[in-house]
Amino acid sequence: MQRFKTIREWVRNADAAAIARARIIGTLMGALVFGVFLYHHVFFVPAQESDMAAVALVPSAGLSGVVSRGEGDSISPQQPTEDVATEVPEVLETVETAPAGGDRSALIGPDEHFSARAIAITDETGARSLYEKNSDAELPIASLTKLMTAVIVLEHMSLDDVIAVSAAAVVTDGVAGNVRAGETIVARDLLKIMLIVSSNDAAAAFADVFAGRGMDLVALMNEKAAELGMAHTHFVNPHGLDEDGHVSTASDLARLTAYSFTHRTIWDILAEKSDTVFSADARITHQLLSNNELVQAGNALILGGKTGYTTMALGCMITKLISGEIIVVLGSADRAEETERLIHTMHD
Repeated sequence: MQRFKTIREWVRNADAAAIARARIIGTLMGALVFGVFLYHHVFFVPAQESDMAAVALVPSAGLSGVVSRGEGDSISPQQPTEDVATEVPEVLETVETAPAGGDRSALIGPDEHFSARAIAITDETGARSLYEKNSDAELPIASLTKLMTAVIVLEHMSLDDVIAVSAAAVVTDGVAGNVRAGETIVARDLLKIMLIVSSNDAAAAFADVFAGRGMDLVALMNEKAAELGMAHTHFVNPHGLDEDGHVSTASDLARLTAYSFTHRTIWDILAEKSDTVFSADARITHQLLSNNELVQAGNALILGGKTGYTTMALGCMITKLISGEIIVVLGSADRAEETERLIHTMHD
């Protein structure tokens, strides 16, 4: 209280000039304190935030490039966590920019994002790789086999030929298409049954026709594979059911896809969501509904595609994009979802 009286007496006794000087000094000191506070909170970043920025923007060795895995390796899906490390690949996919020339392959994340055993994305020639994962690994390919079967059918017989379906063809594993023993059907319609619903019976029926004409359909398929430079491909049957030695690779299948597009009939069929065909005498009706999930969904970015699945091959899919790229996915736990993700990563 005594100190307060002293200050009050000083103010009362002080002249105007002294009071003005005191006010100026007080104002300057307040400005100085505020300036220090502002500088510290605006221009300095806390240490932990700076470190996070470095982690997010600088890829580690484990995140850059394409990591190839051997045939025997399996990739187990992982549940997302709140751990910072699991967020890094997503940040990288966001901040990376596409290289000059429109190649979007750099935006595809590390192959741990895909369960597929093998992936190949190429240009429309099938020769220039845009992205790959184990693309030269020899793997079972299920009904993707039928793409080569269709090529050989178109190159060695007329689609107006009438085919008699044998009992042996009908007992082939798989009943898609509901082809019946003794039925006669035009080759064009049998081809639709083979490609739209992936009928193994239809493929076997074509093999019977070739045998009846003194030709070996599977041997012709292997000759065409060699002609196309599919060095890691060997066919044992015309339908793709699991059998020892029946293998191909993602890169070989990209080559086949590029070649098959010279036969537009194949891709007109593979673009169909559904169709109805009849036996040659019009007594038997075959309602066909494509088992290609992306075709059924009406994905506007694709021209069409061929699917396959067996217990050994798992989910397989070949997709041709309107923009020209070819995508081959082999051994996937979800062929459609992973193919669609690859499509949108390339084009979004």
